[in-house]
Amino acid sequence: MSNNNKAKPTRAIIWARVSTQEQAREGYSIDHQIERLTECCQRHNLTIFEIFKVQESSTKGEKKEFNRMMNLVKSQKDKIVVLATKIDRLNRSMADLSKLEELVRMDNVELYFLENGSFDSNANSVQKLTLRMLTVVANAYNDTLSDYGKSTYEYKVRNGECPGPAPIGYLNAKDVYSGKSTVIIDEMRAPLIKEMFEMYAQGNTSIGDLEIFAKKYNITNTFFKGSKKTLCKNVIGKMLQNSFYYGEIYSAKLNKYFPHKYEKLISRDLFDACQDIRLGRKNTKYKRTMIEFALRGMVRCCHCDCAYSPELHKGKYIYMRPKPRNGCDKCFYVREELITGQIGEIIQQIHIPTDVLHQVKICLKDLVGQKFELQMREINSLKNRLTQIKIKFDRLTDLVIDNSITKENYDRRVIDLKKEEGEINNQLEQSVILDNNFEDQVISVFELANRSHELFKSSDSCQKRQIVNLLFPNLQMDGEKLVFTLQKPFDRLLKMQDCATWLQELRKFRTSEYENVIECSKYFEANRATLQELQISA
Repeated sequence: MSNNNKAKPTRAIIWARVSTQEQAREGYSIDHQIERLTECCQRHNLTIFEIFKVQESSTKGEKKEFNRMMNLVKSQKDKIVVLATKIDRLNRSMADLSKLEELVRMDNVELYFLENGSFDSNANSVQKLTLRMLTVVANAYNDTLSDYGKSTYEYKVRNGECPGPAPIGYLNAKDVYSGKSTVIIDEMRAPLIKEMFEMYAQGNTSIGDLEIFAKKYNITNTFFKGSKKTLCKNVIGKMLQNSFYYGEIYSAKLNKYFPHKYEKLISRDLFDACQDIRLGRKNTKYKRTMIEFALRGMVRCCHCDCAYSPELHKGKYIYMRPKPRNGCDKCFYVREELITGQIGEIIQQIHIPTDVLHQVKICLKDLVGQKFELQMREINSLKNRLTQIKIKFDRLTDLVIDNSITKENYDRRVIDLKKEEGEINNQLEQSVILDNNFEDQVISVFELANRSHELFKSSDSCQKRQIVNLLFPNLQMDGEKLVFTLQKPFDRLLKMQDCATWLQELRKFRTSEYENVIECSKYFEANRATLQELQISA
């Protein structure tokens, strides 16, 4: 400490800092620093004026605590000592060093470091040079860490490893065999996250609806921290744009996509469908109300593509109000019941005769037997290709060890193989195996179609919305006339009005060419929760 009696300080500020949790675990803990600095104050009869416990970077960000400490020193009338274990705990920035030197020159502060000595207004040129050189060294060490972090990050993403926290629906974990960090599926939240993608891809669900869904099932973003705050619109919007879910990591630093090595949660097709909906809805905003309207956000004008918004008149009449674009004169106010009436007439035509449904059940058994063997051969072929890719990865590793291949060629081959691997995995996901539940799934869809009109007539607005969402991907108005398309496989059912047509379709059931039943199974899986809820209601 300074021996200058004229300005001998009697008070001290203790500065203890770590920038990461890793430093705290490696012997730089704040408590350990404070213990050593407190002993130093006692040896030099210094009164501890304030203790700063800081966890922030000394070179990045706002450095709020550092600035608060500087302002505190400036506000003191008497000279004060700032203690730290060593220079890099207090400062690694040359810009901040000049601020500290100015306070030292004005005799406002004395800097004391347990491992580097003291610096006050009486410091000679050698001491000043030492202070600056130690700061330069600390700054250079920080730059080295930054460079290492960048190279580590690039290595991770190029090898398909997640460089940071896992997205919602996944969990960071340790591999039980290698002990290395990995990412695994969150068994509790992953099915719900997948369902959110599927709901949004239908085109009739807004991000606001997904926020309500997240609250209903208590889907939080910080599962292990015990947070009770569920996913908000902003988080859900970013989640829907995250390519990690279908198998690729996007690196903003490198502006590239890299295939990752973890289990995929959704298919690329489902992700692309969500992006189409998201971009189409970019400028569409829904006004939230206390009333659940059956057709909110579902109807557009077939001429100018403007949206129809529901409005309640006189407390009981619901009108669909368009917002015409480019002076369109083809869209105008329409009563909601006029639209739902036309929807009911369409649904009434989706009907399978009871005797035909019985024949379908018989034919399905034959179909399952024919398709199962063929599909298993295709799936085994794809799995064999995956095995060959793994062998190629092993060979590439051997070539790297033997220095028989350059890093550029290695990286290029790895990217090509990972791309091929991703395509094969995508084909495997697209494969529909006709298992024991297949017949039940198809029949469930057909039976729901038979009861849908009765259910639609007797349901409330919320259930009507579910039914419309399941059956119609697109509803448009041409004046007062409804223009529509039906979801597969219901579009097929609408076309089969007479018994002769049904007999023709039954013949197709007996061949392996009939793919519409596959659509039934896919439809059931994509809408399992809603279908089961409607079946219970029925």
